[in-house]
Order: sequence, then structure tokens, then C-alpha cells
Amino acid sequence: MSPIAYASISDTVITTEKLKGSSVPSARYSGLPQNASTSETFKAILQDFLEGINVDHTLAPPPFNQALFNLLKDRLDRLLADGTIEPKHYKHLMHLTPTSVDFATIIYRSFPIEIQELVALYTIYYVYLDDNTENNPSVFLPELRKFVFLMTGSHVEVCDPITRLAADLVRIEAPRLYNGYGAGIIIKSSLDFAMGLMVEALSELKDPDGKVIAEYGKRDSIGTVEKYARFLRLKTGVSEAYAQFLFPKCKFPNEDDTLLAILPLFSPIMDNIDQGNDILSYYKESVVGDDKQTYFEMLERMTGVDKLLWLKKECDKQVGLVRGMRKMLVDNPLVLGIYEDFVDGYVRWHCNASRHRLGEIGFGASKK
Repeated sequence: MSPIAYASISDTVITTEKLKGSSVPSARYSGLPQNASTSETFKAILQDFLEGINVDHTLAPPPFNQALFNLLKDRLDRLLADGTIEPKHYKHLMHLTPTSVDFATIIYRSFPIEIQELVALYTIYYVYLDDNTENNPSVFLPELRKFVFLMTGSHVEVCDPITRLAADLVRIEAPRLYNGYGAGIIIKSSLDFAMGLMVEALSELKDPDGKVIAEYGKRDSIGTVEKYARFLRLKTGVSEAYAQFLFPKCKFPNEDDTLLAILPLFSPIMDNIDQGNDILSYYKESVVGDDKQTYFEMLERMTGVDKLLWLKKECDKQVGLVRGMRKMLVDNPLVLGIYEDFVDGYVRWHCNASRHRLGEIGFGASKK
């Protein structure tokens, strides 16, 4: 038997209709007064969500992984010393390094340091691409097109050095740690990410108010606008790559024996990654922030339904999804352990990362 054989995935298909009577926690949200603020409403929704998936956000994260930080710093120091990157790039990348170290350590805690190094470096480079697209879309849009050509091995004479490093990382280093299909997933997801950023940049430059898709929404009777939001989120979330990072050669050496058992797990894990990030980023993006390109903002603009209602619906769906995955993997301790570490780590990293600002409303170990 495969080491990760599992119960029928059809046993745990999650739909909104099934959730209505499934004891998804909602006491705090249901008990809100009519005049509750946006911040109070978000906090109640998130508290119910964390109770539903049984994750204690107040637990302290593991100690800072200084060994991993040193590996990454040495690598970036060499890139600066040999002229591959300039001081301005080095400063930006080093700013991203501590958070990326925590991300790789907390979520991928059971993996060897070489996997954590790849995950952390991937996060540093690809957040850099994201940051530059958001901050200067007109300048960085051509870089994203160059990235696509770099990923195909085409010659690109002049580009941002991090664009080249990001492409080389997945083309050269991912196949060393992942089997053929797995390395392909990481490469494909990275391409999807760049293309998703292209769409976000063009949206910001050409259609910041979302009028184009809103026009479709007026006549949409087949759910196109919601599907489009999900389609774009699958690209910008890089969730397929981060899901694949959970299944390296060192734990699953024989791809022929495990691939068919692993693949059905990708869709729910990718949902956890994409929608989990949307949920846990909502406070910084839509309560204290005003980001117009978020998943929930896009759904509100397309449908006219308040984004907090979309948030509540997605939280309830994610509760069912996490519970369903646990049920499905109950007889597979290897994968269940990886999944439990992932869910717990993903939530606790977001709750404790300063960039998400959840400590301001009582989430994370510092507010225990």
C-alpha cells in the first residue's frame, strides 16, 4: 500500500450548503451588535474561524532560526560582493529575510534545512517581485514579461537582477530537491505568479476601479465574476508551489509510487493557502488598509455584496475544508502530520508577523 493512501476524497467535498448545518462556530459573529465596527466584525469572524479549525494562535512560534538566517545572509552577501545585485537590492532582500526565515521555519518545521532554505529564498525573491509590482506597476510590468522569457531559457540581456535570480532559483535548484512532476509544479506556479502580477499591474494602470469586470457582473448569470476572482487568485497566490514544497524528494523519494495519491490533496491545500492568506491579510488590507486589488474587494466590486459577508462565507468554507482534510488523512500519519504542521504554522505565522498587524487586535503570542 502507498504510504499516503487515503479515504475517498468524495467523502469530504465541501460546499456552502453542507456547511449550514455542520456546527461551524459562529457565536461571536452572530452575537455582534448592529452597530459593530468593521474591526469588531472582522475580529469576531476570525475568532470563530480559529476556533473552527482548532488552532491556538496564542502559542509562541519556535525560536528564530539563526542558522537559516545565516545561510541566506551569506548567500546575499556573496551576490552583493560579486556585483550580481546592488546595495539597493541587498537592502530590500535583507529586509524580507527575517520574515521569510520565520515562514519557512514555522510552516515547514519538520523539513531539513535545505528545504527551508529553498522556501525562504523563494519567498524573499517572489515577495520582492510582488512589492515592486504593487509600488511601481508601470516600471515593473516589463520585468514580469522578461521573467516569462527567462523561465523558458530565452536570452534576456538587461533585467532587474532579482527577476533573473527568481527564475534561476526554480529552474536550477527546484529539480535538485523535487522529482520531475514536483519541480514542474513549482516552475509552472512561478510562471502563473508572474502572469497574475501582470494582470494586477495592468488593472492598476488601466482599470483601477474594476469597471471592465463590473460590466460583466451586471449580466453575469453563470458565476463568471466569482470564478474570475478565483482564477486570478490561483495565479497570484503561488499556492501550487507552496503546496508542492510540502512533498520533497527527501520524504517522498519515489514519485511513481506516491504521485497519484498526493495530487488529489493539492486542490484543498491550495485553497487553504490562497484563502487562508486572504482571510489573515484582511485586517491589514481592508480594515486599516485600503487595498483595491484583494480577493474580497474584487468580489464586492463585482457582485455588490459586502466584502465582510464574503469573508464570513470563506471562513466557514475553510473550517469545513480543514476538518474534511483531517478526516480524510486520519489513517495516514505521515501526510496528516505534514498537513497539521502546515495549518498550524500558516495561521501562527500570519498572527505573529508584524506585516499583518493582527497583534493590534489581540491575535498572536505577544498578546496572550
